[in-house]
Amino acid sequence: MSLSPRSLPTRLHIQACLPGWIALAGMAVILTAGCSPEPDIREYTVKRIENASSPATTAAGPAAWFFKISGPSGNEQLKMSNLTEVLLSLEFAADGTPRYDVPEGWTRRSGPPPRYETLTNAEVDPPIEMSVTSLPLPQSDAETYLLENINRWRG
Repeated sequence: MSLSPRSLPTRLHIQACLPGWIALAGMAVILTAGCSPEPDIREYTVKRIENASSPATTAAGPAAWFFKISGPSGNEQLKMSNLTEVLLSLEFAADGTPRYDVPEGWTRRSGPPPRYETLTNAEVDPPIEMSVTSLPLPQSDAETYLLENINRWRG
């Protein structure tokens, strides 16, 4: 079979078909790119640690102070005795910031915001934590405001 000059594609014919060939090649790339194996999905169960918390609150000047102790269930007596110790020693400085005794075995650190301080008892595993937080006290109906925040923390 011989090729005649008429059977050879002309330059104009190649230029006219080029966009179609490019589109076809692009579609082939897109279709094959999506043919990868699906990612592995893992399923596992973790043990839930019940977390019990006890909030307390007081107002000093224009701020409401919240003391919340939390940790795993089963240490309620220890948590309540430590919270009680902090609250019984609580006094407010002239600038409205609280001063209190830190229970034995506990450490204190600032923040993180919006917390004023975080107290931690690392002698218990997992640790027990007490957060001390200050929020602005509204001018009206402070009692309702405090109760709503305590109920929010209770969950």
